[in-house]
Amino acid sequence: MLHSGDSVTQLAEPLVGRDAELAVLEGLLDEAREGTHKFAVVSGEPGIGKTSVLGELARRAEDRGCLVLEGRATELERALPFGLLIDTFDAYLESLDPRTYDRLVADGLEELAAVFPWLRSLGAGSAEPRTAAERFRAHYAVRELIERLAARQPLVLLFDDIHWSDGASLELLG
Repeated sequence: MLHSGDSVTQLAEPLVGRDAELAVLEGLLDEAREGTHKFAVVSGEPGIGKTSVLGELARRAEDRGCLVLEGRATELERALPFGLLIDTFDAYLESLDPRTYDRLVADGLEELAAVFPWLRSLGAGSAEPRTAAERFRAHYAVRELIERLAARQPLVLLFDDIHWSDGASLELLG
């Protein structure tokens, strides 16, 4: 049974049979906690446990004091611009005290609101970016948000099923 405040990773059974993969990811996690930016791709055939590996990584990162934000792309939301990023960040942004936004986004609140519905609901922004210049400003604002979150505490972003992601999310990740 899932209780309020519990995450799926807290309820999962210990992962078995992925010691080598987890050792590599844990080493990258340790380096990242020391201030080195790291990027890892977990890939393979459907059903081999990639999501379980990400869940275990999330649990271990949280145990080390990291902020872990997880997002998943879905086939049914491919038409939703920035769907993967919305899934990753929007609930976390909603959980913050609005007074902290100034420290997190500096001058980019309107650009972030063009990506994240929660910020639009506060009256902070406009519609999704349409021109190349608007997309660039939105990408820059999201990058700045990530940098500021990581400056507060070690940050781990976990993106699952990127192959189902929308074009805007893929462009931003690129």
